[in-house]
Amino acid sequence: MCDAHKPRFGSSAQALRFYFRARELLDPADNLQRVEKRRESRTATMIDDFLHLRECIDGLDAFDHWLLAELYGPTCFAAGQRNLLRAYEVARQRYPALHLTPAMIRKHHHQTMDLVDRRLARRKLIGSKQ
Repeated sequence: MCDAHKPRFGSSAQALRFYFRARELLDPADNLQRVEKRRESRTATMIDDFLHLRECIDGLDAFDHWLLAELYGPTCFAAGQRNLLRAYEVARQRYPALHLTPAMIRKHHHQTMDLVDRRLARRKLIGSKQ
């Protein structure tokens, strides 16, 4: 049984890893529309978690969304979790007009995570940051 007052995830990073893995399973968009129609139950489910997380990520610009997907998206079995240095190397090639530096990626990630943290805490998907 799910405790309604307990956060669903231990951290934003855990929530984002769940979201990007579930997104792969639920794509294409028609699958997502069918899933949204099944949200009639009041109990928290993985589908509810995914949809709430999607709402928390909606509104981010394309670069913010890409950066989160790059850092928290699924990796192959042999690879470790992605890091900011790898994200910088990919971003430099993908977004050359931005003239990114590792410090800019780190700062941008920090600002994006602060925003996502607040949204997740407001929805009680993670505990509030103190």
